[in-house]
Amino acid sequence: SVGSGIHSLGKFVLFAGDDIDRDFTITHGKQHKPIERAVTIKGYEFGLANMAVFLSQAMVGGIFDDTCDELNEQAQELRRKDENGEPIVAYPISNSCGQYSQNYQEMSCPAGEQGMECPQISPTTTIQSSFNDKIGQRGLMCGPIGTYPEEALKYKNDFDRTDVQGCCWWGRGPLQSKGLCSMGKLNYYIGSKALADGRITRSTSGAYPDINFCTNPNKICETNSADGKDTEDLRWTVAMFEFAEKVQRYSNSNWNYKEKLVEYVSNGMNLNEYYPFELDHSFIHAVSSIVDRGCHNAPNCLPYAGEVSKFPQRREALTIALSALKIPKFREQQVIDTTVEYLKARKSGFEETLLRYKRQGSSTLSERYLFDDFINALYRMSQFRSPDHTPLYLGDPWMRDGHKYGLGNIALFFANGIVLGIEKDDTCDELNQYMVSGKIALSSSCGQRGSSYQDMVCESSDVPDMACQVDPDMFITAVTYDRTLGAPPALQCGPRSRIPYVGYWDPTENAESEFEAFANLNGRTDVEGCCWWGRGLLQMKGPCAFGRLNYYLGARAARENRPSMYEDVDFCLNPEAVCGSQYRHELVWISALFKWLDRVQNYEDGEWNYMEQLRIFADNQFEDNVFIKEVNAMVEVGCRHPPCKEAGCVSFPCDGAYPENVNRAVNRAYLTFTVLGIWDFKESLGGSNSPTPVPSVCPECTGTPTLVPTNSPTATPLMDFTSAPSEAPTREVTVLLRRYDDFRTHLLNRRR
Repeated sequence: SVGSGIHSLGKFVLFAGDDIDRDFTITHGKQHKPIERAVTIKGYEFGLANMAVFLSQAMVGGIFDDTCDELNEQAQELRRKDENGEPIVAYPISNSCGQYSQNYQEMSCPAGEQGMECPQISPTTTIQSSFNDKIGQRGLMCGPIGTYPEEALKYKNDFDRTDVQGCCWWGRGPLQSKGLCSMGKLNYYIGSKALADGRITRSTSGAYPDINFCTNPNKICETNSADGKDTEDLRWTVAMFEFAEKVQRYSNSNWNYKEKLVEYVSNGMNLNEYYPFELDHSFIHAVSSIVDRGCHNAPNCLPYAGEVSKFPQRREALTIALSALKIPKFREQQVIDTTVEYLKARKSGFEETLLRYKRQGSSTLSERYLFDDFINALYRMSQFRSPDHTPLYLGDPWMRDGHKYGLGNIALFFANGIVLGIEKDDTCDELNQYMVSGKIALSSSCGQRGSSYQDMVCESSDVPDMACQVDPDMFITAVTYDRTLGAPPALQCGPRSRIPYVGYWDPTENAESEFEAFANLNGRTDVEGCCWWGRGLLQMKGPCAFGRLNYYLGARAARENRPSMYEDVDFCLNPEAVCGSQYRHELVWISALFKWLDRVQNYEDGEWNYMEQLRIFADNQFEDNVFIKEVNAMVEVGCRHPPCKEAGCVSFPCDGAYPENVNRAVNRAYLTFTVLGIWDFKESLGGSNSPTPVPSVCPECTGTPTLVPTNSPTATPLMDFTSAPSEAPTREVTVLLRRYDDFRTHLLNRRR
């Protein structure tokens, strides 16, 4: 690590932020209606932002082209034209001497540092770049006049050079370090000169005492092994040194990198880059200008006047880097707020179209599934954290209109909920509705359509075992049931000692028969241990599902000293709490959202991944009936292509999954898309339909952040030119190294 190794000798440090959390008020939005947002920025985010800036330059400098050596890419027009009258262009061999108005042999150090720069390389030195342009353009090279046949073509570069004698200073490494000064400083601090002068030893971490970067600059890109990994560390070290020395130290009378980095982060890291207004690229332009032209205000950089090369790519690369590092963290909360506010604005559409069921031939607003309870549950589950689940997905924080992906997720959730809960007489408990030989078995509480609910146990891989224990003495009667005239009674469970057997409901007589035992499809004529029927919007059922709910959100979580939403509710002792407790207005939604997290958002089948497919679905304009049907099967059966034995579905159709439901789910999905106005996002990803972000949708759910900004990050020295040996470790150094450890851990977690 450049930061920990060389810093220990007091040479330079790659800025990794500090340990202070800060509260800011960020103003963004359309000019006639600015929005103020209170945010908290972690101290390490300043360091991660610094790393994102570094990566943006490295991506353009080397990563995008997968090259270490600078490419020969500046074309020069020749005097002759082709058959169409267009000028013929060529790539002079002499571009090795300099491209885009920069003469690499004249890149000297400023006054006071000239003792560090390399002398001109021997004119007899011959070097050819290790990396060539993938499209076949010959790489850069240097050597005595007459070494290369291309010189005979007399193609001139920007400085009228046609030869490459002494022109060995082209860019190398991810940041394209080039010129006498850059290579000289490398040698002075981490190369052979540093060893000769006693600034490093052979055991110094991050140093290369055997490399003379002045006589062998090609060592940066040379590879001795087949995979090239033997010099990967060197390339990154060179680039990080270049960044710390050239960018982090940059300061003139009116532009200081450290101050501008703090300003950039505290203003939201160009938050509006994800919205279609008030784009401001001044920070990344200034940084790119420093890297590419030597000062912050290109094209006015002397002696290297000219525009920043590849600036659009550098700007895009910063966006990619911020996204990959997932900073700033508050964007994750912002997309939640944006999605929730978007839904709240469509409350009337939900209540007029989606939250309705049929009663006596007329459409009636749900009395059980209330919109405000849905919004509150949605928000709470978006904050839910567990080692085994990602939070409820409400959108991509790193893309303009990123909340459209969250809306797609919610629309699919809601479509299945309409089919399974709301439209079925506004019920919470599962309805007894499937016939056996023309009658409806009262033992359906044990399972319908061939399923046995009490046998829905967790997989053996679940450690610890999360499933509820089946209690044969449990006695429960469902609190909700089909209120249609002539419908069977509510589901019930109880021990054989109290209910030796059960009969059937005769739909032709609209009457219950208890005179003889009547079996369901599994042959059950009793209801002992049969308390695990479906409940809630998505009909959670079985000891495993209720056990997992209890393990993550219920009393078991509280008993085991883990966060719990319902510490006084034991869903294993009372699964009917979903429909009949004092929390029922929440739990009809919370239980369903947890099932969605557990069964759908986490779903993977080989290379098929729900979250990845959801993004593809959204990018393809939400028009894929096959995907909607697969999600419906995942909700109702447990796999996307039933039958699936591992999900308890031995033959198809299975309980709750049959062609009628599949088609209804598709229909309800499109209905939900319409209510959400999701078709407004069809034009393109990152279009201009994003709603204005809002400060906070659920202020009662979170503390109110302090609005007054605190001080800037601790000023860590970026370069120290002392050559004194290092002192014993101090608390400051210990804190710094700990910060680097945290920084490194975050980067490793974001490796993919």
